[in-house]
Amino acid sequence: MMSSRRALRRQRGRRLAKRANIDQMNKAMGEFLTAQGRVELTMILLLMMIRDEDYEWLFDEMSKRTFKQKIDFLKEYTGDDEQFLPANIQLRDRIYQDLDALLPQRNFIVHGETYEDKFKGRPKQPYRVGVIKKNIQYLEDYSMDKHGPNVFTVKQVKEATALANKTWKNINKIRGMTHSLWRD
Repeated sequence: MMSSRRALRRQRGRRLAKRANIDQMNKAMGEFLTAQGRVELTMILLLMMIRDEDYEWLFDEMSKRTFKQKIDFLKEYTGDDEQFLPANIQLRDRIYQDLDALLPQRNFIVHGETYEDKFKGRPKQPYRVGVIKKNIQYLEDYSMDKHGPNVFTVKQVKEATALANKTWKNINKIRGMTHSLWRD
């Protein structure tokens, strides 16, 4: 009787540990989506601040675009160095670089599936596996431990969140600078 109780406790403990691992991934992805949403909204707010456009048009224009198209639109409408003082150009260019780095991470995290697996030399843990366009083998590569930029651990999702938060803060830095820092 004692051994069956211990076995049941161990089994229950394993189920709870597995659930805790998946919960960590779900929490990390929720935090990423929150940060990503802030980035996208703040991009719109920056455009509203520096462009003399109808706000509704601008919002509608950005709303119908993919994240890549939003980045391209932002670059198109803020790419004129004459709009910025030299100190702001550097920050704007850093934002562009961070957005470009964030794009593939965002796409893989959003367009993916979560699995829990154990690979050689690593503990069992959840992985977010992003779809790779025109590569039906991506799941086979994942299962064979050929992890590319489309495979994320909880730690890597948190790193993507940190990049999104940094980007959001930098966009807000530009938005928060006084009007006197903008060229007229």
